[in-house]
Amino acid sequence: HYIICSASSSSSSSYLLSCMICADDDENDDDDIARMSEKTFPLTTTSGDEERGGGGKEESIFSVVVKRHKDHNFVAFEIDSRTTVDEVFERCVNDAKKGAAFVLKRTMKLIVGGKTVTAEDGKKAFVDVVPKKKGTKITAMMLDGMPTMTGMSSTGASLVAEKRRREAKEKMMKRKEEEEEEEGRRTKEKTSAAEKKSFSSSSSVWEKTGICSSQNSGLDALPMAALEALRADAKVKVFDFSFNLIANVPNSVFTLQPLRTVTRISLPNNQLENAGIDFKVMFTNLKFLKYLDVSNNNLSGAMDIRIDSDEDEDGKQRPPLHLNLSRNRITSFTRSFFKCCPPLQLFDANENHICEPMEHYFVGSETTLARVNLANNKRIDTIPSSFKNMKSLQSLILDGNRIDKNGIPAVVLRQCERLSELSLKRNQVTIEELRELDGWMAYNERRVSRADKILDAKTMLGDASFREGADAERYARDF
Repeated sequence: HYIICSASSSSSSSYLLSCMICADDDENDDDDIARMSEKTFPLTTTSGDEERGGGGKEESIFSVVVKRHKDHNFVAFEIDSRTTVDEVFERCVNDAKKGAAFVLKRTMKLIVGGKTVTAEDGKKAFVDVVPKKKGTKITAMMLDGMPTMTGMSSTGASLVAEKRRREAKEKMMKRKEEEEEEEGRRTKEKTSAAEKKSFSSSSSVWEKTGICSSQNSGLDALPMAALEALRADAKVKVFDFSFNLIANVPNSVFTLQPLRTVTRISLPNNQLENAGIDFKVMFTNLKFLKYLDVSNNNLSGAMDIRIDSDEDEDGKQRPPLHLNLSRNRITSFTRSFFKCCPPLQLFDANENHICEPMEHYFVGSETTLARVNLANNKRIDTIPSSFKNMKSLQSLILDGNRIDKNGIPAVVLRQCERLSELSLKRNQVTIEELRELDGWMAYNERRVSRADKILDAKTMLGDASFREGADAERYARDF
């Protein structure tokens, strides 16, 4: 027997299948054909659209291949154009279980052509979510946040282990930080208690000795608690907080009753800036101050201090002041600085950046100023002729500047009757040029007389006491 079939389509979903069953007895073909039994079968197919109520649209079938870690064929299945993301994820989870792998739907992601698909896409059609591609094959890479229970790849295990190590390290660091904060708090409380006890002890010692001092102690601020604890009838003479990290001196320090008798303030090698110390308040309240050292700090720019008068209310002259401003970054001094500060006996501003004419310097200190040190400022090129009025000036140190023979007024050499030390080393003048200056003979007589007195007194003051005051050769400077 054999069957002859033909099919004809009446619609996109209905077909007629016609079958003729033939028996061949090899005797008469015509009779065989006549005996054909023809049957017609109506066939109807149901599309995915009709199953979902879509109205008879023909569906495309897509092949989905899911890779996971090094497994390039983790799961594979077919979907149509209406299969949702949820359904695809369910297939992945179910097929993973068949392979003894454990995957959670909520932590799973599929990456298709650079597009990340998650469970949040839910009811959307999978083929609408992923990038459009030619053909019907869709390749996806699975990322899941949960480890497989069995059959886990080495890469997945290492990722999970790394994540756990990272989380454990973060917890450990957080716990360590909390412990350090707690330890710091306890240490601070202990330190505070110890400081209070120490300050109480310090106040007692300071009252007995008249010396408020804490050198090289790492202080970043003055111990105000200890200073304020001083008895009102205490008479402090020395205020010394050298070699610390102090950047500010409160004005209230200068108004404390026990400190009004201070004669010496030492604050070198700190971090004081112009705004960190008020010279006006200091000089107004400390009437007995004789020595002020603020060297090697962060003072800079123009210096300008003001007080109302250089005499006390009872008419007594203020004591001459030794003022040390060396090793800062000062560029100039205003006229009011010298006019309004206490009369100076010693002025030291070496190793600064002074670069201005100095005719207004030392106004008000003509009869008291004995020693001036302006060495190593590198920019001073002239000795002002106004220095001739300083009747008490004995020593003028100007090493390391730019002074040449034209910057040395003869009137200063002649009329400064007590000037016996003029040092111009590392300047633009030689000793031969200095000897040729008008007024040199008068100055040299005083210099030799001073050297003779040193020899007669058998006092060792070093070879500088016998120098003539300049280099044998002109000093070459690069700036």
